[in-house]
Amino acid sequence: MDLGTGIGFFAGIGFIVWGIMLSGSLGTFMDTASIFIVLGGTIAATLISFPLKNVLNTFKVVKNVFTEKDSKADELIKEIIDLANIARKEGLLALEEAVNNTENTFL
Repeated sequence: MDLGTGIGFFAGIGFIVWGIMLSGSLGTFMDTASIFIVLGGTIAATLISFPLKNVLNTFKVVKNVFTEKDSKADELIKEIIDLANIARKEGLLALEEAVNNTENTFL
């Protein structure tokens, strides 16, 4: 995980709490029923909108965000340029096949 991600996450939480504390106490901004309505509605809307398989795969993707090693930018740029050349010379169908054969899950 990148150090900036952790710093940004905790700084964001800190600024939110600081802003709340400037205009009152933390307890006045917390309402259990509201939390359940927001979180429950978000989960329900997600499950309605997407197949269960895709929703469960989200956890794998989030795990990769924090555990995947950083790839070298030069290699990634070269791979994208190669894919652009395939699309230009051979067409989009060839590009689809080339992308399916790459090791980079982002591409």
